[in-house]
Amino acid sequence: MKWSGQHIYDLVSRFRDDVYISGNVGIGTNSPEGQLEIASSNANRPLVYITNTSTTADDEGGNLIFRTSDPDANLTDNDVLGDISFFGQDNSDDAYINSAYIRGRIDGTPGTNDMPGELAFYTNAGENSATQRICIRANGN
Repeated sequence: MKWSGQHIYDLVSRFRDDVYISGNVGIGTNSPEGQLEIASSNANRPLVYITNTSTTADDEGGNLIFRTSDPDANLTDNDVLGDISFFGQDNSDDAYINSAYIRGRIDGTPGTNDMPGELAFYTNAGENSATQRICIRANGN
């Protein structure tokens, strides 16, 4: 469904105390720090559900897709395609510190219908940043 201005107005009117839109979208916050931020002070939230209810779903569930493109050049070796990051708040100065993340990036030279990739796993050993610990390369090693 493509949302028109009226649809968005109706949505915001219905949830005006919970949704903030001004370039960025905030659900549960009036100061979103990115294009979409979901915040909650409840112990079991925020939650994001991606549900596939198709009767022909086979082995497919919900999908979270990260896509990267460069309109001015081709993607190259070591270009980052996306991260799944886990941050914790340092209460001494309210800074969020990256505890761990999983990074997808290019591993080799992409070609036509060919995008060699790797998954790198990073953890933080008690410092202000995470370090790569394991990497699964395009060749499986």
